[in-house]
Amino acid sequence: MTSETNQIQLEPTISKSPSSLLSRIVSHVAALERGDPDARTSPLQTFPILESEYAQLDNHLEEADFYGFYHDKVRNDYDPSLEQSVFRKPTNRRIVFTQRFFELVLARVTAQTRILEHKYSTIAQRLLKLRSMSTSDIDLLSDDGKVGHKSPDVSVDYTDRVYPQAVFEVAYNPDRRALKRLAWDYIVGSSHCIRWVVGLTPD
Repeated sequence: MTSETNQIQLEPTISKSPSSLLSRIVSHVAALERGDPDARTSPLQTFPILESEYAQLDNHLEEADFYGFYHDKVRNDYDPSLEQSVFRKPTNRRIVFTQRFFELVLARVTAQTRILEHKYSTIAQRLLKLRSMSTSDIDLLSDDGKVGHKSPDVSVDYTDRVYPQAVFEVAYNPDRRALKRLAWDYIVGSSHCIRWVVGLTPD
């Protein structure tokens, strides 16, 4: 006498564990890489995430083979006080706009520096070492002393400095209060090492 075992496939339960929350973020990054329209319905995507979970994010992205894409193409602002991370992937139009604006600024600075080079050689030599970083990851202190994170669209940097001198960021929210808060987060969070924050609105 033989008996057959019937296998019943149950629907997977939705876990609220850290690995489940991180998997949602990894899935979103994967969708951005594929160019999934559903992932681009909004320029900003917010995920709740604890500090302990955020510390594991890079490892999860590396395991899924999205680490390079994430750090090269995706911008991420993490606020430990709010326990949330905001992701954005700038369009090519915004990337080109920001880069061209910065190139104009750098060209103007270089031209003025050349004029003053003979009279103020030390200052001029320092200014000529300014370099742009198309992507950068910056750790910043929040108001309650926790370490947050921002990814500006372009930063102006010296190779021997921890923080850039200035950051350029395309503003998705042109509200003045939001722009003031953005500048506050960068400048105060870096203990005033970041001196200028430029918000750009290409639209």
